[in-house]
Amino acid sequence: MRSGASAPLALADTGHGIQAFARRQVGRLVGVGLFALAAFGVASLATWNVADPSFSHATNNTVTNAMGYAGAVFSDLAMQFFGLAAVAALVPTVIWGFLLFSARGVDRLPKRGLSWFGFALLAAAMVGCVVPPKTWPLPTGLGGVFGDMVLKIPGVVIGGYPTGLIASIIAILLSAPALWLFAHGSALIGRKNGFAVMEDEPAVDPREDDLLFDNDEDEGDEGILALGAITHWWLSLRAWMHRRAVRRRQERDEYEPEMEQRSTAWRRAAERVESAEFAEQRMSQDGRARVEPEFFAAMVNDRSASLDPDDADIFDDRFDNAGEDADFDDEPVVQRRGAPTAKVQPFRSDAATRVEAPAARPVPGARVQREAQTSLIGSEKFEMPSLHFLSEPKNVVRDASLSKDALEQNARLLEGVLEDFGVKGEIIAVRPGPVVTLYELEPAPGIKSSRVIGLSDDIARSMSAIACRVAVVPGRNAIGIELPNAKRETVYL
Repeated sequence: MRSGASAPLALADTGHGIQAFARRQVGRLVGVGLFALAAFGVASLATWNVADPSFSHATNNTVTNAMGYAGAVFSDLAMQFFGLAAVAALVPTVIWGFLLFSARGVDRLPKRGLSWFGFALLAAAMVGCVVPPKTWPLPTGLGGVFGDMVLKIPGVVIGGYPTGLIASIIAILLSAPALWLFAHGSALIGRKNGFAVMEDEPAVDPREDDLLFDNDEDEGDEGILALGAITHWWLSLRAWMHRRAVRRRQERDEYEPEMEQRSTAWRRAAERVESAEFAEQRMSQDGRARVEPEFFAAMVNDRSASLDPDDADIFDDRFDNAGEDADFDDEPVVQRRGAPTAKVQPFRSDAATRVEAPAARPVPGARVQREAQTSLIGSEKFEMPSLHFLSEPKNVVRDASLSKDALEQNARLLEGVLEDFGVKGEIIAVRPGPVVTLYELEPAPGIKSSRVIGLSDDIARSMSAIACRVAVVPGRNAIGIELPNAKRETVYL
């Protein structure tokens, strides 16, 4: 596994925050528009005059409606179809405007629109149960055309238009469904975000409901929280599919003895470390620089990095630190509990235990040394172009902020920042890269990853960084936190 190298991932989470901010502003504008429409409707209905010119009444009379000709047309249509229930039908408009203006949003628009219309029909039927006075100017009842249509359904059973005690009973029976349709159409119940009352529906994943109220204290972060939760679920699914594919390949392997399957993960880790050291000794005999396998030693001595079948794919294309540990076998549960693990100290004084050294400078290969001494004897065979045609890499000076002591100090500072926000955990690994530095956080029991993901902007502010990227490390009990370096380094091949 390569040490001291991390892929220069783009810190694009800031763009999502900008998009969420833009959506909230657009929602507030729509909420103001709904307030204006509700005010227009109320003013039109309050100054309704049956003698005003409209689609159903052609006359040369002067418009007396406060909202002009448009208000006269709207009030005439509303009174013709819904009657006095048109005023109640405007109440969900005000509630929608308030929800959008407060950045809570309205979900399930088609279903809520149908509930809104159903409430208007039932309200018109309930108003139609009242006997209209003699001064009522319309040929329909107080509930308009829709109210009379709904009341014709029970009229088929009783043999006429309901009046008196029967009409009162029908109005009482319609009040319960009308109230539920009003609450659902107004987005007061059945919401999956914001602060609305939740329905008693069985959730597929119990953690899904917990994510809805995880960051109530961080107002305005609903979009970032939802994005982080979706990303976490997607990466967890990918890690699970990868582990399942590895298990299937191991079951099809006919040459693997059964005793190897019973060996503990501790013994396999020790054998892997020995094989890595032996391979590097062979490489050192060829004239190449030998790099000490610090990462493997840290993994063996670290409780958080106990080699488990879940560690088959520590990182994917999101973090370019993938190891060669994908061929670990499944370990029985009894043996896994009995495997010896090193006790983790609460405070680490040695910076080398979790801070990886940057990648060593490459040593010139044998071909470069051979071509440096040109031969005076020509060859008739085809020869590859000389490497001297390539430009020499610049002598890049290592940034002083990427030293082990500086990285260890940053890790302690990051732990303190997370603890200030109520997130308890331990930085188990620090991997500096040319552009960003990856800090691996092992959260304490009970800390949800979505909470840490939602604190990306606050972490960047507290660490005085331009941006911060937080994501779950697939297949491990760790959360990756990427912070940009103070100085970007150019990588030369």
